[in-house]
Amino acid sequence: MLEKLIEMVKTRPITVVLANDLEGEFLWDAIQQIKQALPELEIEDLDGLPPQICTLRTKYHELTGSNKRMVVLEYSDSYDPPAGLARLISVYRHPYPTNLQIQALYLEHGLDDYNDQRISYGRGMSYPELDLTLKQARNAQDFWRYVKECRDEKLEITGLRVEPPPVIDKVAGLDELMKILPSIRVRLSDRAREVGLKSPRGILLAGVPGTGKSLAAGVIAQELHLPLFSLPVDLICDKGVKELEKILYLIEQMAPCALLIDEAEKIFSRSTDRQVMGFFLKWMQDHQPIVYCIGALNRLAEMPSEFKRPGRWDAIYSLSMPDEHQLIAQFKLHLSRYDKLYNDETYISPYKLRLLASRAINFVAAEVKQVVDDVVTEMLVADIDAPVNIDIDRVIAHAKAFPRQYKRDGDDILKISQQADKFCTPAGGAEVVLEEENVNIWT
Repeated sequence: MLEKLIEMVKTRPITVVLANDLEGEFLWDAIQQIKQALPELEIEDLDGLPPQICTLRTKYHELTGSNKRMVVLEYSDSYDPPAGLARLISVYRHPYPTNLQIQALYLEHGLDDYNDQRISYGRGMSYPELDLTLKQARNAQDFWRYVKECRDEKLEITGLRVEPPPVIDKVAGLDELMKILPSIRVRLSDRAREVGLKSPRGILLAGVPGTGKSLAAGVIAQELHLPLFSLPVDLICDKGVKELEKILYLIEQMAPCALLIDEAEKIFSRSTDRQVMGFFLKWMQDHQPIVYCIGALNRLAEMPSEFKRPGRWDAIYSLSMPDEHQLIAQFKLHLSRYDKLYNDETYISPYKLRLLASRAINFVAAEVKQVVDDVVTEMLVADIDAPVNIDIDRVIAHAKAFPRQYKRDGDDILKISQQADKFCTPAGGAEVVLEEENVNIWT
């Protein structure tokens, strides 16, 4: 586990070893082991960086060309040496355990009931952090749930959010988007790598707020059997490229996984730090671990051309205002969550469904969900113990009266929608959800 550190100590006069509080004792012991492994060198250890930079500069020139070395243990998750010092010293950050090392540690603790999912719970924690977590989990009511919660808490402290599974396990009206999932699965497979196919980079979802971009990201990750994490956009906007570098290093330790970049225009638009965008695009191009990126934004036209040019993303899709077919599919999806009768294609007549769609013109997906939730809430207020049998006429009436965002921000919504349609492939086609095509609700 220490081969890289040993090589650094052998070749560079000064090595700074970074450690958090839990890793300190572990890495201090490692430094003592390195002394024993390199008896030909005279190694001086230092607990913490000296307060003055000139001390390290002087030490560097003293040690250069000799068999003396200095190893400094610095209690920090990140350290950026000043420009003049960066060329003189090596900075070592102990890597997180690999899958094989996680398995070995589980076996040391007598845990032989692990599987791929439980191995993933160990990713993102350092060796001593995981070791301590496994010891503490012995007293927990649910051992593996405790391990996962500790891992998630650690990630969120560093800024990487663990996204929960989507409330709805499928989407409606985004049939063109969902058609690409089989090809993504193939390109993520071991067989694809064997024949030389490069792993997919990801997709970009653009369009009006509320059209279901975040939900689609969750469903895509679930369909690909990848845990979903989200980039801390506000944190990166505040702290810049060094924070992005730290988060992307961490997300690579969680691979294979999916990464959601929600509200991507906040950090990658023309008005923001171009260094941040350049670093992210280079990482997308070069990173080796399987991290499938899903970007979501509203105003694609505000993004620099290099962000959206062909080849950056595997595909760019627009999620615009749903048409009649998409509205019907979305209503049926949400109604069937509460009332299983709506799973029957013949339960509601095509006339009623098209009437519902006509009352929901210029709705977005979030408003479809809200209307259904509101109707169910009203039913439970009237009788909390009554079975949920949803009257379609009640839904139609509520949709007609609903204060949709289009009434407030119609011009802005149209502009966003037109911009997305100009650059993107539509995420939803005219999905055929009715058999009687000649029903006319306008007569």
